[in-house]
Amino acid sequence: MRRISESNIKVGWCDRECLGCGLERHLKDDFAEEEEVQSFGYKRFGIQEGTQCTKCKNNWALKFSIILLYILCALLTITVAILGYKVVEKMDNVTGGMETSRQTYDDKLTAVESDLKKLGDQTGKKAISTNSELSTFRSDILDLRQQLREITEKTSKNKDTLEKLQASGDALVDRQSHLKETLENNSFLITTVNKTLQAYNGYVTNLQQDTSVLQGNLQSQMYSHNVVIMNLNNLNLTQVQQRNLITNLQRSVDDTSQAIQRIKNDFQNLQQVFLQAKKDTDWLKEKVQSLQTLAANNSALAKANNDTLEDMNSQLSSFTGQMDNITTASQANEQNLKDLQDVHKDAENRTAIKFSQLEERFQLFETDIVNIISNISYTAHYLRTLTSNLNEVRTTCTDTLTKHTDDLTSLNNTLANIRLDSVSLRMQQDMMRSRLDTEVANLSVIMEEMKLVDSKHGQLIKNFTILQGK
Repeated sequence: MRRISESNIKVGWCDRECLGCGLERHLKDDFAEEEEVQSFGYKRFGIQEGTQCTKCKNNWALKFSIILLYILCALLTITVAILGYKVVEKMDNVTGGMETSRQTYDDKLTAVESDLKKLGDQTGKKAISTNSELSTFRSDILDLRQQLREITEKTSKNKDTLEKLQASGDALVDRQSHLKETLENNSFLITTVNKTLQAYNGYVTNLQQDTSVLQGNLQSQMYSHNVVIMNLNNLNLTQVQQRNLITNLQRSVDDTSQAIQRIKNDFQNLQQVFLQAKKDTDWLKEKVQSLQTLAANNSALAKANNDTLEDMNSQLSSFTGQMDNITTASQANEQNLKDLQDVHKDAENRTAIKFSQLEERFQLFETDIVNIISNISYTAHYLRTLTSNLNEVRTTCTDTLTKHTDDLTSLNNTLANIRLDSVSLRMQQDMMRSRLDTEVANLSVIMEEMKLVDSKHGQLIKNFTILQGK
């Protein structure tokens, strides 16, 4: 608002004499004391006395004050309307649920504007007021200025707070949308986790069934393994027994071979003795022949030695008998040797047949043992693969369970954080609502004060117009 300096306008006694100057001078003399006590209203606006007549001065001051009042009222209405519109618009942007309050404030603002317009219309009709009322009007205008400054400061503060509230509301909306998205994602994750858990439960039940079947197979395999071990033990015992029998047979064969060797040696000795006896008989025959020749030649000696020859014949006959006995014994020994050789051949054939049968059995046993060992190795390898697969399945199950437990714990933590955030957001919303309520209450108080000020202004303008009319 433009202010007029004190040195611009000076109203005083006019040098020219015009009509009604004496009356005005008389009135000025009457109201001089009152003007000294209470300053006239237009002095607030920088208007002081100059070198004009009092009538022109009063008319011009009243017109200027009325113009200023119109301007002030228009500015007040514009500022109040703008401030109210901005406040209502900001509040509408902050929350969509405050349309009723906006409508009420619009109604109030329209009522205020209509009242101000009525007051503006009434200011043209009312023109007189007293000096005391003008002084009070001056003080009220000063208070109004101060209040307008406070209102502008409050509106700026409220604007900042409303901007902050709008930003916080937008942030809350974004946060709520983000929370909704996170909740939807978490619900989807929970459903997927439940589905996977159900699938894993079915897989675990199948694994349990497979493990039970495998345990049954393992038990049967263990039973068959135990049976195979028993058979192997029995085979080992039979092998030990067969080895003992074979060693005994080998010993008996060795004994028989030694006996046969002894018999052979005895037979050879007997053959040598028989040959020696034959040689002796041949020598004796030769001797006998030589003796016969000698006897023939020496018949004399033969006759002399008939007794000796008879003795020799008897000895030879006994010796021949012994030789016959030896030959019969040697023949018997040969027959016995032949029988022993036949028995030995039969025993060798039997032992060879038994050895061949035993070798065939041993080969069969070895093939069976190799098959059993291969089956045992295959079963062991199969069991190892099964145990490795079961261990892998257990590790995968434990890993998946740990992952799912970690996911569930993280989801629980996120849900707890979301709950805490929702609680904090609710508290912030409550704080914002309380602040909005306090701001609305303050605005209502300010509107009431503005109504009171407007009523005071209307009363002052009325008094001023009344004074001007007088």
